[in-house]
Amino acid sequence: MRPNKTSSVLKDAKRRLERLKAIQPVPNLGEGFNLQIYETAVNGLESLEATYNTKISELDGMSASLKDTERMVRDYRARILA
Repeated sequence: MRPNKTSSVLKDAKRRLERLKAIQPVPNLGEGFNLQIYETAVNGLESLEATYNTKISELDGMSASLKDTERMVRDYRARILA
């Protein structure tokens, strides 16, 4: 089984977001960029990482089934030729 993806960028971004949210008044992050935009991007990355890790787990399960089925077919093949 493959290890789950753990994004260091996501970890750092979540920590930064928590710290920025604690600042009052809300800091001005510049023209066309604000805390909501940053939070949406962080949440999107978190969701994508979770989906990725779920798919990896599903693929690992399929890989195990594939290997089991290959063994079974290999055994059948050997028995037919015996």
